[in-house]
Amino acid sequence: MLFRSAQATQGGQPGEVSGATVATILELHGQGGLGSPELGEGVFLGKGATLHAGQRVITPAGLRAELALNDGTRVRVDEASELVLPSAEAGAPIHLQTGRVIVVAGQNPAAIESHN
Repeated sequence: MLFRSAQATQGGQPGEVSGATVATILELHGQGGLGSPELGEGVFLGKGATLHAGQRVITPAGLRAELALNDGTRVRVDEASELVLPSAEAGAPIHLQTGRVIVVAGQNPAAIESHN
């Protein structure tokens, strides 16, 4: 199991995500870290890691996460959830693929869209 820190998620190394930074992982509750298909099997993002526009993130069973979007909105992601982060445009929606989130809105409330 490999964890990437805030600094390690940037820099253009193979398997890393590029693009505008749109969020930071504030808290993780449970064991492990956030998964992202873009990072590959067995690589997880830990507290303080930056997340990028369009990045897909997954909370495995037993893990909950709190994200801070750049506009100040906080998103609490429940276990066994998957979402796609918004583009860097103001008011861009978060796409909830599966699971559940709780949004604590900042100045610009986040739109949550589910395909289920």
